Amino acid sequence: IFDDNSIEVFPNPFNDEVTMTFKVNATTDANLAVYDIYGKKIVTVLSGPLPEGQFTYTTNLGKLADGIYVVTLTSDTNTPLFEKIVKQK
Repeated sequence: IFDDNSIEVFPNPFNDEVTMTFKVNATTDANLAVYDIYGKKIVTVLSGPLPEGQFTYTTNLGKLADGIYVVTLTSDTNTPLFEKIVKQK
């Protein structure tokens, strides 16, 4: 369902805003979220149905402490995709 089995996250490392982009090859229910390194969900960026297409989401994570986080993109029919991001001032 996810084209190229990848999610692009930039800038990385980031300070405040981070942008996530990915492509969907067919309609699916998707969930895009950011987790800390302990597996605690920090924020849900997207949760719901997506049509086929290219998607870009930007979220402000400026209030997070400096450290390592994981962006996770899941769907009901695809292997989850993960991308490590680093928050630094």
